[in-house]
Amino acid sequence: MSTLPFDRVVVRDGGVFLSLSASQFLDLPLHQRVRFILQRDIEFHAGPSAIDTSTALRALLAGADARHASADAPKPDAGP
Repeated sequence: MSTLPFDRVVVRDGGVFLSLSASQFLDLPLHQRVRFILQRDIEFHAGPSAIDTSTALRALLAGADARHASADAPKPDAGP
């Protein structure tokens, strides 16, 4: 995946704020990540600076699109 514009994600889960690394956030089940995004219970950060949510989400979408494209690419034939 390309480099993400954030290294930390802060989510509010039931009134509790959790700070997750980018990889910890990506390891969450998809339905949980989507819930945080749709409920706007999420902030993206690069070091001490907040990152615009739209920018972070576009980067996540671009990474997902790239993963799907590589998964759909024809595999070289290993031959006999």
